[in-house]
Amino acid sequence: MKNLCVSLELSKKLKGLRLPQVSQFWWVNLTHHDYDGTELYIQTKQELKLLENNHDVEILASAFLSDELLRWLPDDIDGCGLMIWKSRNYYTVEYYDIKSEKCIQSIHSDALQNALALMLIYLLEHNLLKVEGLR
Repeated sequence: MKNLCVSLELSKKLKGLRLPQVSQFWWVNLTHHDYDGTELYIQTKQELKLLENNHDVEILASAFLSDELLRWLPDDIDGCGLMIWKSRNYYTVEYYDIKSEKCIQSIHSDALQNALALMLIYLLEHNLLKVEGLR
């Protein structure tokens, strides 16, 4: 599952930007007997409760999937449409207007979910997207 979820580093960055922490998966710090480390866990009420009953758990951030991030990306920004494609070994996510050749931002990553996360981070940091409207 780790290869389908946003990296821990980007997940923490999105949390720091106050992106709603709503996901099927979570990054957690887990301490139990001899074990102490960061893990990825499914977020169901029962599983989280069971985990908390048997371990010391610190929830770090949502570990978003691509479809969870896509719902927050606008279709259009200032006349530039959202474009996503795969080329050889990387994914590109950008806002681009074909007619005017205007590009607001272009992000490349070897993992789609990380490219989407990086685009959300860019939009939030540059005030092109407001976190208040995201739920």
